[in-house]
Amino acid sequence: MVKGLQELQLGFKGELTMSENMEDMAKCLYSEKLPMWWVKLGFASTRPLKSWRVNLQERYQQLDDWINDPLNIPKVVDISKL
Repeated sequence: MVKGLQELQLGFKGELTMSENMEDMAKCLYSEKLPMWWVKLGFASTRPLKSWRVNLQERYQQLDDWINDPLNIPKVVDISKL
């Protein structure tokens, strides 16, 4: 995801030729929709882009917490974040 955004930024600056994939990503970001390859890297959702990104960060944080303290298993798990 980061690499794609960096390439898109270079394309906007004119330092890189804009490909069809880059144009599709720019259109998706402008309309606050998820680029398809982000869905493949992350998870499918009907959420708008901002909400999807926040949810992805929350999922990452939850998994990171479990990895850092595997003996402390929560009594309640937010299934929607798995």
